Amino acid sequence: MTPRRVAMVLIAGGYGLLGAIVAAVRLIASSSRLDVGGVMASTILLGSAGVLAGVALLIGSLLGTHVMITTPPARRIGFALAVIGGWIGAVFLGWILWGFWTG
Repeated sequence: MTPRRVAMVLIAGGYGLLGAIVAAVRLIASSSRLDVGGVMASTILLGSAGVLAGVALLIGSLLGTHVMITTPPARRIGFALAVIGGWIGAVFLGWILWGFWTG
C-alpha cells in the first residue's frame, strides 16, 4: 500500500470508529437497564475507543501531510480536504478526550 492510501484508510477508519462510538453511546443511553458496572465498563471502553480513533486521525493526518509535502502529484483537492478533515477531527477529538480523561 502506498503511504497516501494508508493515510486515507487511517483517516476514514478513525471517522468510522468515531461513528460507531456515537451509535454505541446512543444505544447505551436508550437502554432501560443501566447498572453502575455496565455504565462504568462502557464508559472506559468507549473512552479507550475514542483514544484509538483520535490516534488514527492524528497518524493519518501526519502521514497525509508528509505525503503532500514530499510528493507533488499527491496534492489533489480531495486528498488535501481529507487530510484537513483529519487534522480537524484529531484536534477536536483530542480536546474532548482531554476533558474526558482529566475531568
